[in-house]
Amino acid sequence: MEVHSHTHTERKKFTHYLWEFLMLFLAVFCGFLAENQREHLVEHKREKQYIQNLLQDLKRDSTALAQETRLRKRRSMQADSLIMELDSTDKIINTANIYLHAYYLTPLRIFGYSNVTIEQLKNSGSMRLIKKENVANRIASYDIEVHLYKLREEDESDILQEYRKAICFLLNARVMIAMEDSISPNIYNKPETNVPLLTKDPAILNQVKGLAAQIHTRNEVLRKWLEILLRKNDALLGLLKKEYHLK
Repeated sequence: MEVHSHTHTERKKFTHYLWEFLMLFLAVFCGFLAENQREHLVEHKREKQYIQNLLQDLKRDSTALAQETRLRKRRSMQADSLIMELDSTDKIINTANIYLHAYYLTPLRIFGYSNVTIEQLKNSGSMRLIKKENVANRIASYDIEVHLYKLREEDESDILQEYRKAICFLLNARVMIAMEDSISPNIYNKPETNVPLLTKDPAILNQVKGLAAQIHTRNEVLRKWLEILLRKNDALLGLLKKEYHLK
């Protein structure tokens, strides 16, 4: 009977298994670091893009805020002038001035907030990408201030509706249509002649004056708020440029 001898493989030492484990661990760990670094670079790139987009939005806001501030300053002047003209003893003679000042108060002034980027940051949960806490806080504060202002704009629309109804009893509609400028929606042309008012009723004149006074008061509050928003806008623009080295 043939007897087969069995060869015995040399048993591996513990240090060999330890080395294999370390090599595997290092491979997995380096892969994790590489993936983590890749995600960090991707998020940093997205953050920079959001900041650049936000910078453009803020520049548009800055232009709009400055323009709206000028228009509201004009509105206050027109309200003052209308009240003065209606108080004048020559109010039945200088009706062209009354038409001009009265019509300038009719539009609803709206600040067009460029909030596309901020809304994307909030709705997509991407605010976490803004790593600089002072920047994130300033962005949130600016957005809250603008929304508070927009609420005040809505309040103003109520008094404007009452005012528009009131001047329909005082001013000729055909004359007001003729005053509209075909090029600029913010410009009204003064009537060439002193067109008669529809009524001399003191009650209607007083109602128009009272509503004009209310418009003036609310307008001044919003104008001052616009000036605050413009300063906050400039400060946020400066912060973004400084923190992210942008121009």
